[in-house]
Amino acid sequence: MNRIGIAAVEPSGDALGAALIEGLKKRAPEQEWVFEGIAGPAMRAAGCHPLIRTEALSVMGLTEIVAHLPRLLKLRRQLIRHFIHHKPNLFIGVDGPDFNLGLERALRSKGIFTVHCVSPTVWAWRRRRVHAVARSANLLLTLFPFESTYYENLPIKTHFMGHPLADQIATDQNLNTAHARESLEIDDSSPVIALLPGSRLGEISRLAPTFLQMVQWWRTHGPRTRFLLCAANECCYKWLEPHVSALPEVQLIHGKSQKVMAAADIILLASGTASLEAALLCKPMLVAYRVSALSYALLNRLVTTTHVAMPNLLAPQPYIREFLQEQVQPEPLGEALLELLNDEQARHIAQQSGALIRAQLATGAAEQAAAAILEHL
Repeated sequence: MNRIGIAAVEPSGDALGAALIEGLKKRAPEQEWVFEGIAGPAMRAAGCHPLIRTEALSVMGLTEIVAHLPRLLKLRRQLIRHFIHHKPNLFIGVDGPDFNLGLERALRSKGIFTVHCVSPTVWAWRRRRVHAVARSANLLLTLFPFESTYYENLPIKTHFMGHPLADQIATDQNLNTAHARESLEIDDSSPVIALLPGSRLGEISRLAPTFLQMVQWWRTHGPRTRFLLCAANECCYKWLEPHVSALPEVQLIHGKSQKVMAAADIILLASGTASLEAALLCKPMLVAYRVSALSYALLNRLVTTTHVAMPNLLAPQPYIREFLQEQVQPEPLGEALLELLNDEQARHIAQQSGALIRAQLATGAAEQAAAAILEHL
């Protein structure tokens, strides 16, 4: 029997963790598998026993984490004790480096083989974290092809797995625009704009009010348009529901983020995994990013990349406009969306760039990761 410890502390990590679980089961179906750790809904559906639910750990920003730090440290100590007393064959930390690297380091010191799935963004900021990763994990699985170069000459094995989202979107026949609109019961010819203000309440509270003020601006400056506002989970839905009650042109949708993006002509979204999904769907988009003033001041000193949207780093040329902090205002966002809606060349560039990104990342990630992990079992 293979006992696998696994921890995903954010919703995006939950999706990756579920793909890893399914990949291992598919690669070695004759073996008996037991998965336990920090699991969100996707991992639980894939068969992972939740010692802690991912939803209990999701926090955002730098200063925001401080308020949660004692609780997070206590949970991590509990997990360390559990896995030391109930040793798994190996442990996989999925993203969440600030939480998972410390957990992996403690377990590795007790002789447990550790895997870290998803390199921290060392290419963007805190480049010296490569040393922390090398001390914590025996094996690093990377989502993007350029990441392994940052770990050269360090005592850690790296393996480019590709991105499960690219595999899923490349093969999902239900994600064309016509099918997505039919599924969401959109039967008129008006333009469709998707609004995705994030998956955590911290993001949503900073971005959604401005996105909805932009909708009010659009009433007098744009054509008749249907807006699809995506709520990532039940908690987000309840927060957003009263904010859209006076906006009949806004349809609030629970989950179905990929369907929402596929149905849209253009997209306005929070920086994060959703921007990569939108790129893989070949959709024109604007990216917004806003955190607390203190978090932004700290990030400004640490960030070394010129872009926050991953598609801008993967495409041959940056092609997505980014609105940061005070730039996130209703009128500039509305004007940029109106320009994007009428820009045929922008749609062509989004198609080309998305196709190139998909070709890079659609490698059969779950199978690649499973093969690399099974070598060490």
